[in-house]
Amino acid sequence: MKHIASGGFWFDPLEKCWKHAGKDILHYVSTNSHAQHLLNIPNTQPKKTARTITFTYMSKTSNS
Repeated sequence: MKHIASGGFWFDPLEKCWKHAGKDILHYVSTNSHAQHLLNIPNTQPKKTARTITFTYMSKTSNS
């Protein structure tokens, strides 16, 4: 299963030719971290980091 889902080829004895997973299967596995985890495929996608936004409160001052 891992071999097929990660782009490997297998021989189909009925059709007597080599086959591999379609582009949709390869795309799904390459972009789905849960599928990669289940198949024990290392996740090569960069980790998304949280961004911190700091707000500065500026009070209004009167010019009287």
